Amino acid sequence: MQSMIRTGIKITAFFLFFSISAACGLTAQTGKTLSLGWDSWVPYQYKDDNGIVTGFDIDLVKKVMNNCGYDLKMEQMPWKRLLLHVRRGITDMTCGASKTKEREEFAYFSDPYRQESVVLYVRKGESSKYPLASLSDIMGASFRLGVAAEFYYGEQYEKLKNNPDFKSHIQEVPEDMPNVKKIMKNRIDGFLIDPFVGAALIRDLGFQNKLEIHPMTVYSDNVHVIFSKKSVSPKTVADFNDSLKILKENGTYDHIINRYLH
Repeated sequence: MQSMIRTGIKITAFFLFFSISAACGLTAQTGKTLSLGWDSWVPYQYKDDNGIVTGFDIDLVKKVMNNCGYDLKMEQMPWKRLLLHVRRGITDMTCGASKTKEREEFAYFSDPYRQESVVLYVRKGESSKYPLASLSDIMGASFRLGVAAEFYYGEQYEKLKNNPDFKSHIQEVPEDMPNVKKIMKNRIDGFLIDPFVGAALIRDLGFQNKLEIHPMTVYSDNVHVIFSKKSVSPKTVADFNDSLKILKENGTYDHIINRYLH
């Protein structure tokens, strides 16, 4: 009986491997290396205590690409520079990207692989102090808003960001962490951030009981992996999508997301 079980497992594993390989054109692509750019963004992209780059985005993309026969070379840099490198073809791909018309000019987008939300954090007990129903209400309030450079906060923010009245309320920093520190020093009144990222940063900085999420709805949509049009072919994007679909169907996707986001 044990022998039959082991044989069944081997057969199942073989057909699973074969289906992924066929979908990705594994034989033709084995040994190909792509550069994957990343920026520290717990729990999606970060280095663990052993210096290993990990997180939900990283582990998923590694698994998807490895199943297609691609190796990945990790390149860490700030998000603004990372987008520039993808635009120029210096870096092949990155993850955690919202779809915008500007980015579609220089990048191919994968199928969506997770949902992303943006929330407004304020100091504990101050949500009622700022009765904001939407981002546009900030223009009529005494409110200093912290954002990170080149981050996408939704269509409404994109429409407002060049409005001089709205822009006068904005303070921009290179990444999320400075905003958490600035709000605790009363240099801003709130900041926009992914709720999972915000919770991780606030916990790491020891401010768990000092900040809260404002009830205003900011943004929620799909995110994608993007590939440079200057260095990556559409076939590679199709390989990624085929492999992602298989990993969702065989339970691997759920296993990875449960490890980081549940």
